[in-house]
Amino acid sequence: MGKKGKKGKKKSKAQLEEEARLAAEQARIEEEERLKKEEEERILREEEEAKRKAQLEEFMKQEGERLAEETKEFEDYFKNARFVTDKHRTKVDQETEWGRFVDCVRLPDPRLKSQVMDYIRSIESEHIDTYERAFKIYEKNSGIISEVVKLRLRALDRYDDGLAAIYDSYNEQLCSATLGLLDKAAASLLQNPSEYLNEKNEIQMCKSFGHLKCGLWININKNPRVKSIDMADLGIYTEIPKSLALATAAIRIQVLPPNLMANFTSQNEYMAVGGIITFDLLSLPPTAKRTKTWTIRQVTPLSTNISKLGYPIAPAGTDPSLMRTSSENIPPIRVTCVLEDIGLVYREEQPIVRWWSEEDKSWQQEGISEVTLETMEDGRKKLSFQTTHLTALALLQRRSLSFPYVDWTLRPLGERGNSQVMLTLNTPLGDTFDFEIGEGYVKMCGPEFKECESLLNKEMNGGELLFALKEQGLNIMPQSADLKGPEAKDSEMEKATCKDLASLCSSFLIASSRWKKAGSSCPGVSQPQQ
Repeated sequence: MGKKGKKGKKKSKAQLEEEARLAAEQARIEEEERLKKEEEERILREEEEAKRKAQLEEFMKQEGERLAEETKEFEDYFKNARFVTDKHRTKVDQETEWGRFVDCVRLPDPRLKSQVMDYIRSIESEHIDTYERAFKIYEKNSGIISEVVKLRLRALDRYDDGLAAIYDSYNEQLCSATLGLLDKAAASLLQNPSEYLNEKNEIQMCKSFGHLKCGLWININKNPRVKSIDMADLGIYTEIPKSLALATAAIRIQVLPPNLMANFTSQNEYMAVGGIITFDLLSLPPTAKRTKTWTIRQVTPLSTNISKLGYPIAPAGTDPSLMRTSSENIPPIRVTCVLEDIGLVYREEQPIVRWWSEEDKSWQQEGISEVTLETMEDGRKKLSFQTTHLTALALLQRRSLSFPYVDWTLRPLGERGNSQVMLTLNTPLGDTFDFEIGEGYVKMCGPEFKECESLLNKEMNGGELLFALKEQGLNIMPQSADLKGPEAKDSEMEKATCKDLASLCSSFLIASSRWKKAGSSCPGVSQPQQ
């Protein structure tokens, strides 16, 4: 074996302490140099930022002075534009007022709060004993709701969000009051339902007025073999579980048209299309007793209004809230319905059905399954699904389906100085919308959807046209709730941009820019071409 190498001399304690001191001193010096360098860089950045701000302030000052000079030069132009706009709006208001006078309209003027609120209080206190009476008042309410919607759209056109919110409130209250009339009519019918007894020994009633349809069903003999409710007049077929067939309750089904959907504005990304279907379990009032020529009927709160039950029905003495811990053990109800023929354009790849949560003010998916949507031979759509919730249900579509636009162009029509322009929008769904815009009107020239034939080549108010398209499933009118993040609109920026583009579009072709894409931080970019 070779000799082992000699071990190095072991350092003394003093040497180790000296080395540690020198290392700490070196670290302290390096840290001081680092902090000094960071401080110098911070000071330099602050100086550069201050210099940049000073240059920007000087630039903005010079730019402001230049724009002020240009504004003076165009003062007559903008003054004339405001005069023309105000003249047109005054003309529209006068035509509306004259139309009400010629038609001898006795309904309240939606522009006057006192008249609207008095009218709502009057119909809320109305005694309703038949559906025919409720439908008659609904017909009047529809006229008021139509006026309120138009006034709201005009308020938005003038960027008056406060006034638009007031009209939204009127619309919601009118819809609530109308639904209250239908509740009273149902309560009145449940007092004496025997006249609607059919050959199956079931009580079934269907009433309709236009696109508003109402139905009631009671299995008075609690026949366990009853497995379905066929309301052909409503276009609704329902398969019910045994627990509902044996329940001491009535089932009410209503089909609500778009003008009664104001209270179902969702806080999430979905909007209802094609109307709303409501399913309710209603408590039955005490049975009337007949003695000779007398009919004795107990007067209770159910004499004038309805009481809704939860599903599944809780046994006596059980907390109803404990019955719905989950939807797994709740028997589902199969619903098949034919949607109202209102020209629905449905663009979702898979149909979406959800139920309305009044607590969250949104559409919820839990408990909905096996959703299908088919187009029938006559062009109408048949919707089928299973639900464990008896409440408002609807076919839904995302509000942001057509956003952001792929591109758009705004080009003048006719000779130079003509007041007509053509707006072309291309959406992510492959649709190309062409809108002719003239003095006081907008006309949709394409695309030629079969469902939108009634809107094609028809001169309308711009807001009213876009609202009508939205009701048919084509939402190309983005609101703040429709877009999130970088794509959300800034109202002041929107107003200024529209004003500037309106002054240019009669002489220049204006198009979207590739520099303004989804996620971009640019507030607004467009490109003009003479």
